Amino acid sequence: MEYQHSRKPWTLAVIFMANFKSRYVYPVLIIRLIFLFALITCFFLAVTIGIPSFWNKYSPVKATGLTVLILILFTFVLYVFGRSVLTQRFILRIENKVAYLKDIFTKKEISLDGTFKGYSYSSYGDSKAFHDFKTLLFYFHDGRIIEFPQFLYKNFKHIHSALNDAEVHFLGNEPYIWKNLIARDYKFK
Repeated sequence: MEYQHSRKPWTLAVIFMANFKSRYVYPVLIIRLIFLFALITCFFLAVTIGIPSFWNKYSPVKATGLTVLILILFTFVLYVFGRSVLTQRFILRIENKVAYLKDIFTKKEISLDGTFKGYSYSSYGDSKAFHDFKTLLFYFHDGRIIEFPQFLYKNFKHIHSALNDAEVHFLGNEPYIWKNLIARDYKFK
């Protein structure tokens, strides 16, 4: 929330502003992009140098097994990591009780209006064992889901209340349920 002090010197009143902007942690994005490019580079090095050396060094059966293992492993890691980098890239902006999601890469804004279904609050992890990470999920009628994980926003604690103040439709809380190895199941889809 933004607060603005009154400019009149005879009052100590603080005027509540209806505007809000989430603060994205850009160093995390930069580290994720560097790691993604390093993975892509390693993948191409493995394909151009590593796999041909397997075929020269090992028997065809062993070389085939190592090639398939490397390709599956790199494809899995690139997909999971690349997907998170490309989908968790939005900033929330609220102006005069109208909420927008702004894409960091394209600068395109999505209005949370008729195409928007609502948002939910979720947590994953176990607070007793390690740490309880929280996330906000934005659902759209066309099936899109945009996730706001806690570690990517400096003011994550204020996003939920800012959305409530802007009267954005809250769908409810949902548990983190694994769908398969690379995806979760969504309650309000």
